[in-house]
Amino acid sequence: MRTIRPLAERFAEKVRQCDGCHEWAGAIMKGGPRTTGGYGQINVGGRATYAHRVAWELANGPIPKGAQVLHSCDNRRCVNVAHLRLGSFRDNMDDMLNRLRQPHGPRNGHAKLTVKQVRAIREEKGDYLGFQQDLARKYGITQPLVSMIRSGRIWKYV
Repeated sequence: MRTIRPLAERFAEKVRQCDGCHEWAGAIMKGGPRTTGGYGQINVGGRATYAHRVAWELANGPIPKGAQVLHSCDNRRCVNVAHLRLGSFRDNMDDMLNRLRQPHGPRNGHAKLTVKQVRAIREEKGDYLGFQQDLARKYGITQPLVSMIRSGRIWKYV
């Protein structure tokens, strides 16, 4: 008869400590960097479960319904509970935006400008509607986009 080892024991043997993070050395979910790929996973009750969520539950108990477990270290493999906190979906999206983890600038597949072009648009002198329309035509974008670039609403990191 096969004995089932406790989850905490199975979990602990798959963790490696390095540079403050406790990295998951077990199975990693497949997928690209902009998907759910790269997160550790462990089997819990016959289901693949995120390792960082299991780490939180082992240390703190059940995760409230609708809550997410967020990483302060931005390391998807980290299961160090000191680097984890509970938050909402909105908190997670705000973290992503504030830390520039989303595809931005020229890495965004929909970007129509380069960093050099954005800087040139900001350096142009003039700020009347016709001027912005001229810039829009010159760069193949819309006047509202020119306005948002010049006001710093978008391409903030440039």
